[in-house]
Amino acid sequence: LAISILSFVHARSRSGAARMCVTGDRAVPITNLKPSAALSPREVITSVMESLHRSNWDRPTECYGFEVAMRFLAPTHAAKLKKAKPTGFSRYLRQQHRIRFVKWNEYRFEGDVARLTGDDGVEEAYQMISLRSSPTAEWCSARFHLVLVPPDCGGQAELEEKRALKKKVLAGAALADEERERLDELKALRKAEKALPPQWMVEAIYSDEPDTPEDVMYLRSKSGTEAADAVHIDAAQSPRDVVAKVMRALRQMDEP
Repeated sequence: LAISILSFVHARSRSGAARMCVTGDRAVPITNLKPSAALSPREVITSVMESLHRSNWDRPTECYGFEVAMRFLAPTHAAKLKKAKPTGFSRYLRQQHRIRFVKWNEYRFEGDVARLTGDDGVEEAYQMISLRSSPTAEWCSARFHLVLVPPDCGGQAELEEKRALKKKVLAGAALADEERERLDELKALRKAEKALPPQWMVEAIYSDEPDTPEDVMYLRSKSGTEAADAVHIDAAQSPRDVVAKVMRALRQMDEP
């Protein structure tokens, strides 16, 4: 009689890389259900990976795991910018070059977290991971890009509501009493938000894909100028620009 047993293996290799291995068909517990200023970049990544494990896709409700994972996405993540729903995020992750994140059986952190500050003053963190779908499958690599942002107390809907009301004011339209009160409430909410400590959230996950908004941009031919620029590092470039250029180059190793 074969008994399926869920086991988690947290270990450290000689290089210090944390590792997580899951076997069996029982649900993987999600350590953190929402972002917090107390969570480190690795803890955020762990929560996202746990949420995306196949055992949490539709338990206890449809697309539950994707809903939880989306809570850890920064406002600048593509899914948030496109106002995606958990069902849409599920489809997004089932694309060929992203499906590894929802089919994983084992993953491990590779190297230390790399932290830097962008030109806009936003603190960023990069973490490389390796993952695979079974004990015998080949390892794949991916890189998490996180940003340190204020907690979103009101949510995206409230932010858009505030923008709409301010746009109405700037256009010279008179606000009704209820609208003025609501605008004051939204302003107070954002003020309280700024007083809270920032938290790490996922802005992007890079895995065998271009660092461009559209995949078609990755497929088009490059001009001679673009090809030369791809290998040139300007001394005036910021650390963020250098990291982005190197990551693009690693994904286009056969060009020109």
